[in-house]
Amino acid sequence: ETNEMATREYLMTVLERIDRKLHRHCYEHFNSSQASAPAKRSAKKPANRVNLNTAEGRERQLLAFHCFAEFALHRQHNCNPFAIMKEHLQGRDVWFSGNHKAHPADTRAKAVVTRHHLRKVQIKLFTSTSPYPVPSLLSQAHAVSSLKVWRCDELHSPILAMISAWSATLATVDITWAPIADAQAAMLAAALSKCTGLKSLALEFAKLSSAAALAFAVALPDCTHLTKVNFSENPAIGDDAMAAVLRSLALHDMITLDLEKCGLSASILPVIADCLQHWPSLERLDLRGNGFSDISESQADQFITTIKQCPKEKSIGMKTLLLGSASLSPAAALVFAGALPYLTRLTHLEIDGPAIGDDAMAAVLRSLALHDMITLDLEKCGLSASILPVIADCLQHWPSLKKLYLIDNDFSDISENQAEQFITAVNLYPKLNSLFLRGRRSTNPHLLRLGREESYTHDIPELIFWST
Repeated sequence: ETNEMATREYLMTVLERIDRKLHRHCYEHFNSSQASAPAKRSAKKPANRVNLNTAEGRERQLLAFHCFAEFALHRQHNCNPFAIMKEHLQGRDVWFSGNHKAHPADTRAKAVVTRHHLRKVQIKLFTSTSPYPVPSLLSQAHAVSSLKVWRCDELHSPILAMISAWSATLATVDITWAPIADAQAAMLAAALSKCTGLKSLALEFAKLSSAAALAFAVALPDCTHLTKVNFSENPAIGDDAMAAVLRSLALHDMITLDLEKCGLSASILPVIADCLQHWPSLERLDLRGNGFSDISESQADQFITTIKQCPKEKSIGMKTLLLGSASLSPAAALVFAGALPYLTRLTHLEIDGPAIGDDAMAAVLRSLALHDMITLDLEKCGLSASILPVIADCLQHWPSLKKLYLIDNDFSDISENQAEQFITAVNLYPKLNSLFLRGRRSTNPHLLRLGREESYTHDIPELIFWST
């Protein structure tokens, strides 16, 4: 009790000394960023300033400073730091930053962690030279459901200890821009296998090797509630390790699967097709940045046959398919064209590849005729003006289409008839609010007509057109 009184007395002294700096920085920064120019003078002395002359104000400020000092809260620009503190004191979330020094963890900080039931923890910018190490006291918390680790030089051992300690409550683990070595991956996989309630796992920009991916493939079957997985930007994983990961998720009710730039080739497509039968709830599949140009005839047949064999009662529920920067060849585009009719709920498609061309793209578009498309992104597909009548014809099947991206295709050879047909088709569907037609430099008046607002009978808020 004596120590507590001494602590309170010390902190109140500190508060009085830093009152001017802390209040001025926090409140003036917040108010000046939101106040208009004439009101900036009055923002220096806001009316909602904490009154330190009352017992309630001193107690509130003491608790706020206690959290500020012990937890090294990361200052967020354009936010009211005291509003952030209030959220933390209510037990919602807390930030830790390796760029800010803090008082060493002791029994008082531990008491705050256990008393305020933390739900979300974000740890970022910790390196081996950080002035403040990763706070190991967090493992004392017992109700954390979300952990985000961002831009750390490695997966520090206290973070692994936290995941193990919170295995009963963790629902989200997001580790981004934090390299994970093979040994650390094995320990992380072992910790994740105990998180039976885990729903979302993101390991983006983690420099995962194929061996690390195989370690996760062993652990993921135990995370029975997992629905969202993100392995994006790990080019060293490759086909074999990713195939093991996908098969380990076969019994999960997947909703989102992000595999952007994972070093995949056409060899993975049959595995994906096989797994799609087990994921009727899958809404988003991201395969951007992988190379599918080397697809063979046998792989194409196997992919399409597997998709066709999906029973009707387990129809594939995919809504978003992203194939941007996938280096698609005309043959690969035709493979997807053969599979798209069986993805009956697809509404968002992104596909590109400078080698695709008009004929293969026409097959892709016609395969979507029975879909209720909302977004269609055909950037850098090697298209010419010959594709515009095909798009105009397909628009009648897509009354809900809102976004059409035709960026970086060469429409400089467009004729008057092609321009008129395209504009007439667009005018029939007023829901279209984004039309991107940026392309190569051209003085063709029929092409320039596509970029004029007066060419269309309804307003298109995002009509982007210019010649590069």
